[in-house]
Amino acid sequence: MRYSAHLTLTDCLSKTRADAIPRREEGKGDSPTLASLLHRDRHGHMLRTFSKRLPVRRLQELSATSPVDCPICDGASKLDAPHPEVDLLRCTVCGHRFSRIKDGSSWERYDPLYYQETHRNWFAHPDLGLFDTIARRIENEPEPRSLIDVGCGNGNLLRHLAKRFGPNTEFVGIDLSLNETTPGIEFIQGDVLNTPFDRTFSVVVTLATIEHIADICSFAERLRSLTKPGGLVVVMTLNDDSLLYVTARTLRRLGIPIAFDRLYSRHHLHHFGRASLCHLLRDKGLRPEYAVVHNAPFRAIDVPAKSPVAAAFLRLAVVGINCFGWLTGKSYLQTVFCRYDRGT
Repeated sequence: MRYSAHLTLTDCLSKTRADAIPRREEGKGDSPTLASLLHRDRHGHMLRTFSKRLPVRRLQELSATSPVDCPICDGASKLDAPHPEVDLLRCTVCGHRFSRIKDGSSWERYDPLYYQETHRNWFAHPDLGLFDTIARRIENEPEPRSLIDVGCGNGNLLRHLAKRFGPNTEFVGIDLSLNETTPGIEFIQGDVLNTPFDRTFSVVVTLATIEHIADICSFAERLRSLTKPGGLVVVMTLNDDSLLYVTARTLRRLGIPIAFDRLYSRHHLHHFGRASLCHLLRDKGLRPEYAVVHNAPFRAIDVPAKSPVAAAFLRLAVVGINCFGWLTGKSYLQTVFCRYDRGT
């Protein structure tokens, strides 16, 4: 069993952590800090809304000189630890970690090699346990149902749900990558922040996507705008509070950076703890109702090693840490189920 803990909202937003995070105020943070200017989608492409405003040279100047406020609470941030690809920053108020790509490091490109080689295991062995957990929550939603998967990747979740619910539920997926045509599923190739929609959905799901996006506030607002009033929003991402991440940070301090360099690479721009994720969603009008921390399937683990022996060793090490994480309720993935209440 991979699911280590079912969390109530009180567990997800502990008072000591949540009360320390100030709510964002209208108009605050309007100055052109790097956090507000780096608007890129999860495929590393600069958004059109940004590219019309500032040239790339000016962006590079800002990245080298501008202070960076926390994108969740606007608190001041400081460099957390050295990393070869990014400046890893940590908010001094809410503790949220996020990355600034260093000059000379390229943004992650989500081309076919990303699915077929770099993260082959992740896409070849989807988390069917998580898919079934989501399906059980969807079953409680009133009919007729409509669902959109934001950042749907290769469409694994949509195909799984389409088999379970059939033609009575409308299924839509959007991603910058092209998907194979599948009966009963509408795939849209595009950027969710710029693609116009003339409809809303009773269920909005986004799995392992939000951590790739620089402008997480606009992304959370987009999730809300796609949701019907009273609808369900499901967000899955990594858990920076997990034993895996804590171990990686500890090993780096001991001079063993391989896990740290992998987990905090340019691949992920945001590293959410349970409190920071729930705070962001709540602040954008999405009320967290239920959360679960869990691990991915063993076969889905991708490790940065070319040698079969080294890869096997690293994979076993990750599995061991994940097992202890499961026992302690600190697994490395988190999924939050939210409700969009109009007027919040």
